[in-house]
Amino acid sequence: MGMVVHGADLGNPAYPSFEMTKVWCFRVCEEFSNQATMEKELGLPVTAFMEGLNNEVNIAKLQVGFVNYVILPLWHCIAILIPKSAHMVKNCVSNVETWQEIIEKGNEGGGKDVDSSSSEEETDEEE
Repeated sequence: MGMVVHGADLGNPAYPSFEMTKVWCFRVCEEFSNQATMEKELGLPVTAFMEGLNNEVNIAKLQVGFVNYVILPLWHCIAILIPKSAHMVKNCVSNVETWQEIIEKGNEGGGKDVDSSSSEEETDEEE
């Protein structure tokens, strides 16, 4: 049961809608950036992956690694235990492919900066 709760807690990359995954990812990355800023202000060591998350390509790179090395292995195990959850693995794979496309487009023409206010607007539209 602990694994299922953990999967639910980290379920954002497994949403069937990439746009919803992206909105929540941007919110989490904004929180990470705020934490890095506070760590700097307090003279604490900064958690390395929490810096530079104001660019869509950097966020996409973070997500590809996170999903491939943490989320997919977790959801593969959950899908073995609960076969009806196998679609979550497919959602993760699809979302990673979309993040990878963002990286490739960004490498061709730079990456656009993330506007944290746009994530709230997108969420309101989804609801």
